[in-house]
Amino acid sequence: MKFETIYISENKRIPNSNLPVILYSSIFQEGKEDYGEDFFELFEKNGWGNSWRNGVYSFHHYHAKAHEVLGCASGWVKVQLGGEEGEIFELKKGKAVLLPAGTGHKRVEASADFSIIGAYPHNQSPDLNKEDSEKYAENKESIQKVRNPEKDPVTGEEGPAVKEWK
Repeated sequence: MKFETIYISENKRIPNSNLPVILYSSIFQEGKEDYGEDFFELFEKNGWGNSWRNGVYSFHHYHAKAHEVLGCASGWVKVQLGGEEGEIFELKKGKAVLLPAGTGHKRVEASADFSIIGAYPHNQSPDLNKEDSEKYAENKESIQKVRNPEKDPVTGEEGPAVKEWK
């Protein structure tokens, strides 16, 4: 499994995380029009639930109480990570990104057929925080308390979320 780690610094508007974002490529072989069910099954098998299918908000936001994995079921999306000065990444059908708690993210552009599957480690529920939240300091403390997952959402026990996040 190929993956890339990306470190994003805290800024004055979004806490981000000391843990790296993980971009996964080549999860599924090409050929399907939609990988939604495949992502639901994969995430659940690896202990990630509370799954949903939709899009990515078009405003910067982060979760202070949960890590989040996003699997591109169809189409493509460009996501800006870390806040207004953050880098933009393209996520194509069949690929995924793992966002540690506190990581800012926003949809910049997407194809008409774009759809994404999101999930969280069991026993973690996401909250929704926008930039410059009045609870910035409180959220920063919450982010530090979020437990690392027992399994990587894509590869299982020996995946990058387990190894890279120690």
